[in-house]
Amino acid sequence: YQCDWSSDVCSSDLSGVVLSGISAGNYYVAGTSQALKASITPAPVYVTAGLTANNKQYDSTVAATISATGTQVLSGVYSIDSANVAVTSGSYTGQFSQANVGNNLSITPVTTASGGVTALTGATLSGAAAGNYYVAGIQQPLAANITPRSEEHTSELQSH
Repeated sequence: YQCDWSSDVCSSDLSGVVLSGISAGNYYVAGTSQALKASITPAPVYVTAGLTANNKQYDSTVAATISATGTQVLSGVYSIDSANVAVTSGSYTGQFSQANVGNNLSITPVTTASGGVTALTGATLSGAAAGNYYVAGIQQPLAANITPRSEEHTSELQSH
């Protein structure tokens, strides 16, 4: 197939159609009587660097925050678009592997399903080719610590 990217129009030669049956030799395929249409869906990309999971004090939840700590690197962007797509989000949410105090706990980013696509919640792409992609997730290991609550907070909770 061939595409004119400036007008988003693609064309293709119809080939590989085979007629079968007893009378197949009496017919041939001359083409189609109507235009064929197809949808081109955005391609998934992944953040592979530039993020850090934040430590937190124990709060009985698995809620985690993930922050940008530099340039976020994307994988999956086609080379023709590499200068025209970037991540502009700086903060994401995630979930710790447990709610209890611990060190080096793995973090799973939160995703949202919409329109048949599961994307990283809070991720925003910018650039001329941004509409051709969506951020499907994070492909870098993320871990952080949950530290014990300070005695000051514990005392306040017990007195109320």
